[in-house]
Amino acid sequence: MKLYKILFLITFVLLSKISKSQIVPLENKIYASTVHTVLLYSNISDYAFPVINLNSAEQFNLSFDELLATNDNYYYTLILCNADWKPVNMQPNEYLIGSAFESIDDHSFSLGTYQNYVHYSASFPTENMKIRYAGNYIVKVYRNFNEEDVILTQRCFVMNKKANIGSKVHQAVSLDQRYTNQEVDIEVDVSNATIPSPYTDAKLSILQNGRFDNAITSLIPKYINGNMYNYDYEEGNLFYGGNEFRAFDVRNIHSVGQNVSNKTIDTAIHVQLRYDESRGAQQHLALTDYNGKFLIVNSTGSAPNLLDYTYVTFTLNAFSSEGQNNLYVLGSFNQWQPSANCKLEYNASRKIYQCTIFLKQGYYNYGYYAMNADGLLENTDTEGNHYETENDYYIFFYQKNYSYNFDELIGYQKSNSGTMERR
Repeated sequence: MKLYKILFLITFVLLSKISKSQIVPLENKIYASTVHTVLLYSNISDYAFPVINLNSAEQFNLSFDELLATNDNYYYTLILCNADWKPVNMQPNEYLIGSAFESIDDHSFSLGTYQNYVHYSASFPTENMKIRYAGNYIVKVYRNFNEEDVILTQRCFVMNKKANIGSKVHQAVSLDQRYTNQEVDIEVDVSNATIPSPYTDAKLSILQNGRFDNAITSLIPKYINGNMYNYDYEEGNLFYGGNEFRAFDVRNIHSVGQNVSNKTIDTAIHVQLRYDESRGAQQHLALTDYNGKFLIVNSTGSAPNLLDYTYVTFTLNAFSSEGQNNLYVLGSFNQWQPSANCKLEYNASRKIYQCTIFLKQGYYNYGYYAMNADGLLENTDTEGNHYETENDYYIFFYQKNYSYNFDELIGYQKSNSGTMERR
């Protein structure tokens, strides 16, 4: 009997470890085909990255459109995640104060638009649902009290500042990468934190222009000097510089904006952008861009429910005589996620790639990216990589919460390569 119990316990522990290792990270994702134009920002400033301070008056602003003529009942909840975006083993009432969910009551119907839709918005935390701990959070929106009927998930960050981050972005030191890559050197002061095992219990993440697909998340301190953690590597903290983003302007449906070739209106609005050329072999050209982001606004600054949708056609001249089957138009507007609706189709007779995307009025940054055999995005042939490119870098520092065994966000800094020094 004792042997049976021992075998049972061993089996249970092994299965628990396997189960935990198979937890899938949660991500920015739209599950309903009718949902468009999802925005999640901090209310600190317009379009600020979704990071707020714990126990402050700061909030997240979430909004989205559903391309239907009638409204529905939507609710949202928050899921606490570790630094790798896997949910922690805690119940909502352990990391939330008050209610575990809230309804989205703020909605408005589109007015005077070709496309009918309902605009939804919500701000949180609220008086009824407050956040107890700092960390990575997923906001999950679902329908009619059914948490399985999810329409979207979005990532956001809550910080309890105990660490001060200093960073410097410069040209890569490595000779092989010095003209194509940027190096992000970081130093973290943990004087106000207690981290007994820094090489296992401290985690650092770096995002370039808000992208998660190429984030650096596996760095450990190169060396520790008292309360200073140094992450000054020559290889592990490199990002391809990319290029300044392409842009187009569809804020005014009655005129032709930046990079727009022509515009037609029948039962809907159709916009043809100017033909784009590959920039892979071109020298870097300094341009003012928005680092991949987009603005939802029209030329008169109207309310969100007065803005229309338009079919935007992108065209890329062939940079090769052979058709590339895995090219995509990407940016923050589709959360850098390659999918069927942003995939370019090759026209062999015209030697062009094209795709049409349904987008709301605004100002957009975008780029062309290829999916390689390893499932990673590349832009060497389409956009080029230059160490001079101006990019935003978002740096997050976590320590292990020993009481509840999760990664607590205790440091954050936004850095930029615009003042980069050449090495």
